[in-house]
Amino acid sequence: MNKIKRKRRTFTDDFKHQMVSLYQHGKSRSEIVAEYDLTPSALDRWITQASQSGSFKTIKTEFVKGQRFNSTAELQRAFSAYAYWYNHKRLHSSLGYLPPVEFKKHLPLNFFV
Repeated sequence: MNKIKRKRRTFTDDFKHQMVSLYQHGKSRSEIVAEYDLTPSALDRWITQASQSGSFKTIKTEFVKGQRFNSTAELQRAFSAYAYWYNHKRLHSSLGYLPPVEFKKHLPLNFFV
């Protein structure tokens, strides 16, 4: 039995960023997948990559920049303190100037982040 080979599509980074932007601005995952004929796993992968990319940039510019650590233990302690501050104290403009922990308290129970 001959299998029909499906042509593999490649997507530009610009297209991927557009899809992630649609998702971040309220368009549902299922709407994007259906409208643009994507696989759900592709969209999930792009969303994860975009999220991690932004997180790593923030860590590099806010936490690591100019820091020197004498040991792994010192780095772990400093990062734990930074992560606590970032999640509990730092005001995020994209979250209505609330820390993430505070923002999540105001979400409906059926809302997934």
